[in-house]
Amino acid sequence: VLNWAEQAGGDDHYSPYWRARDLIPGAAGSDVPLFLTQGLTENNTVADGMAQYLENHAGYERAWLGPWDHVRGNETDESGRLLMGRAGWFDEVMRFYDRFLKGVEPATEDPMVAVQTNDGRWRAEPAWPPADATTYTSALRPGGYTDDGTANSTGSSATTGVWTISPPLPYDAHLAGSGRAVVDVSTTLPRANLVVDVYDLDENGRGPLITRQGHLIRSNGPIELDLWSADWKLAAGHRIAIRVTDANTDWWLHVPTKQAVTVHGGSISLPFLGTARTATIDGAPGTQLPSYLARRVTVPASTLQSSTSEDFTLPPPMK
Repeated sequence: VLNWAEQAGGDDHYSPYWRARDLIPGAAGSDVPLFLTQGLTENNTVADGMAQYLENHAGYERAWLGPWDHVRGNETDESGRLLMGRAGWFDEVMRFYDRFLKGVEPATEDPMVAVQTNDGRWRAEPAWPPADATTYTSALRPGGYTDDGTANSTGSSATTGVWTISPPLPYDAHLAGSGRAVVDVSTTLPRANLVVDVYDLDENGRGPLITRQGHLIRSNGPIELDLWSADWKLAAGHRIAIRVTDANTDWWLHVPTKQAVTVHGGSISLPFLGTARTATIDGAPGTQLPSYLARRVTVPASTLQSSTSEDFTLPPPMK
């Protein structure tokens, strides 16, 4: 009961409770071998801080990453389909244990990191975040929103807030890593809600979430938010859209303050790959991917036109 109360009621991330659970500093210099699975679209043990943890961790790393919810590598649905979509989970885990617990080098070479993207395809990476990811920063548009706790992240009530939308991409792009948003805000009372959502919009202004983050506004001024880790392909002709708003009621519980929040501007920094990934490895789309992609926002044409930033920094074409 005490643990639940600290978790649900303690929003001071510098409290002893949360400092003890901040794993990122403790990973610095660690050479403990790691085998990680992470659902990049899940809402339980979310990919918040994953990229930062892996960048801090110095030891051997293996991982399965992809667009699934809170599932394990061996779990299947009623028809026997693997929920993550890739076979051989326990075989790889046992080879990992053989190497680091028994000193037995495996005869089979497994990919260091197996990643499934939003197109359902799997690829191998020597490390994650990928070494050729470069961050590109764009300005966020000013505006305002009301902290009334009614906004969803997708669906019909997901269009409120302050939008910054890129021009259509002239070529494919691939986001991989953790982005960062800096939002300069002011309110009358403290503890207003701040949410940053990043979307992949098609030619009609419709699309799913790529990543997100939330924060309490305790004082006026810039607020920095590390976005959840993501690995997402954007097709040519699509747009990158950022929304600054008050709530994701379909994911999080908010306590609205019913006040106006002024967004004075800010920036969004997103990591994109410099080299196209064309090689694939065995694996099928995860069973939860279609339902996630079906949850979309539809940005009105008027908002699409008024919120497009011609100064948005797009990554260069991939090699």
